[in-house]
Amino acid sequence: MSITKFLLKEGYFSDSLPPIFSSEELSLKESNINVSKDYLSKNGSNKRSKLINFSIPKNSSFRRTLSIVHPLHYIKFANLIDEQWENISKHFEKSSVSLTKIIKNNSKLEREHGFEAMRYKQIENLSLNRFILKIDINRYYPSIYTHSIPWALHGKKYSKLNISEENLGNNLDTLTRNMQDGQTIGIPIGPFSSDIIQEIIGTAIDEDFSKKMEYKVPGYRYTDDMEYYFKNLNEANNALSVMNNVLKNYELDLNSEKTVIEKIPMVLEKEWIRSLKNFRFNKNYSKKNVRKEKELLIEYFNSIFNFYQKYNDKGIGKYGLKVIRNYILYPENWKIFQSLMLKLSLIDSTVLPLVHEIIEAYHYKGFPINLDEYTKYVHLIIEENVGLRNDYEILWSLYGALNLGIKLNKDATLKLTKYENCLVCIMVLLLYDKDLLYGSPKFEEYKEFISNETLYDEYWLLKYECCTNGWLEQDSLSVSSDKFFNQLYHNEISFINLNRDSVKVKVINLLTGLYFKEDKESNKPIKEFLNDHSIELKEEIINKLEASIKITMIQKLENQDIEGKNSKVTEHRFKDVIYSSNIEDEWLNKFISSNSKQKYINVDVNDEYI
Repeated sequence: MSITKFLLKEGYFSDSLPPIFSSEELSLKESNINVSKDYLSKNGSNKRSKLINFSIPKNSSFRRTLSIVHPLHYIKFANLIDEQWENISKHFEKSSVSLTKIIKNNSKLEREHGFEAMRYKQIENLSLNRFILKIDINRYYPSIYTHSIPWALHGKKYSKLNISEENLGNNLDTLTRNMQDGQTIGIPIGPFSSDIIQEIIGTAIDEDFSKKMEYKVPGYRYTDDMEYYFKNLNEANNALSVMNNVLKNYELDLNSEKTVIEKIPMVLEKEWIRSLKNFRFNKNYSKKNVRKEKELLIEYFNSIFNFYQKYNDKGIGKYGLKVIRNYILYPENWKIFQSLMLKLSLIDSTVLPLVHEIIEAYHYKGFPINLDEYTKYVHLIIEENVGLRNDYEILWSLYGALNLGIKLNKDATLKLTKYENCLVCIMVLLLYDKDLLYGSPKFEEYKEFISNETLYDEYWLLKYECCTNGWLEQDSLSVSSDKFFNQLYHNEISFINLNRDSVKVKVINLLTGLYFKEDKESNKPIKEFLNDHSIELKEEIINKLEASIKITMIQKLENQDIEGKNSKVTEHRFKDVIYSSNIEDEWLNKFISSNSKQKYINVDVNDEYI
């Protein structure tokens, strides 16, 4: 996979969005899309577009705006990164302190170190130093000056004298501005492009700071969070002054509230992490333990709620859920577990994706999901967040309704068919397709949103998907006048995939793979196969599993005809398709394939909780 394909597939949509928003088809067919001048409409090469913005919770008090950039500009950005990766990689090597250095690992771009590396760096450097300078850049991504991209790559003085030169920095600057309607302040947050740009600038900051300090200061930078270690207070204060001047050179400022000098001793691991990960549930299966488990569940969630009152840290709920989902509950305790999770999501909405995944997984496992309670919960989330324009909460509640077949009532339907956000509009139209809205809405407001003839405003995605899905009386004529979108349309590229990463599809893929792995002849009855593993599933999943196995059998036979006797190649291909190394998939795989007597699955809980 090329860097271009990776950036289009993995780096276009933010992970904060429900997984039905997918750029896989764009990545798969990118070689069919030509973005050179001759294949674009007039002024297409320098055309500007508006961002599709949506708000997500940062913590209990603040929110952050994430964005989806226009595909034309993102393809150009991805192509440039691919072409210039060797030069960009050399630039990243200039930093000796970055933990977020982007490296190429096989066909993927990824950070060189994980979140846990920060703690290890602290431990390594505090044995010989007494003072810690903690630095945070104030509103880093929203404050980045796009013209500082060439400054970071080529030097500020040179770049100012050569603003029209065709070089990497100037090209990245232009593409970034075109993504956001010409704005020079801030960069789009959400796509992988923002990680690359911030690391380009962060590397230059690291290099400048090191040169001005005139000696190698022990420390690290993780995106915009920095820690440096010193033997005395004077050294730390001097470094703070130096860093302030370095940041000013890139039009950036220190966050005065989070920038501090601390003296050891200091806590290496937060109390709530230590408490939650060491909480002890009973791992042994016994019907006598049902009541005890119920008491422990209440005690565990009570600890989480207490930590929310005690600390203003983000990630408490996410971490807590990732710990407890390793314990497989008794069916008798599901009802209270569901209620506790829903209560947690009302306190901290960042846990919504995890809550939905856990509920779906237990649902397909045959546990007694309380759909009445969940239906009321979905409507409560919509009611509380529509007026506040909290897009994230609405999107995930609609995603839950779509997956579990929950029909929205009259009030929710009325409010959502007037909601001014491109992504929410698409989710509502998907619910409409499934007959999950009240009555027969006319969508007059939605039609007004896309009445503008341009495909470069904040509703381009809604208008394009209306054309591909036949919604709101739109068809191919709506995109035919634009050469770029005409290419997308005729290559049948959509940005919606109802099956992508859904729990139901993952479950079916997992068990299909397990079935063929164990039964080479593929003739064992499905229910016998499930009984052998003591796996209990809902009937609807068993039926879909049977269909999946039949299709896979046909595909295997076809592949064997093509490849002759080399069946190992075929088998290997299926494994590649079915199994994923994603940590979230690891939990789901182990949970679904667990037997009815199993109480615990061992999946590492990553300390990266931000």
